[in-house]
Amino acid sequence: MVTIQVGEDTKIRLLKLAAKLQLELGRKVSIDEAIRFLLRKRKNKDKLMSFFGCLKGRDIREAYKQLQELRREEEERLEKFKKAGL
Repeated sequence: MVTIQVGEDTKIRLLKLAAKLQLELGRKVSIDEAIRFLLRKRKNKDKLMSFFGCLKGRDIREAYKQLQELRREEEERLEKFKKAGL
């Protein structure tokens, strides 16, 4: 076992999480298990985000520019239809 230092607020939050997990699982849950639960939850969230194609950082700006361009093109296309009476 390794000792780690956490702030008082973090300790309280981990204890509350462990208590919640104990109620859900119906057995004693250690702080270590609570931390592993959080790490697993984070890993699953990252997998889920990549599955749905969520973007980060520079990719967001590029995607936004592409969406703006597509919207502009679509508006031009709709304007042509209006002028043609369609």
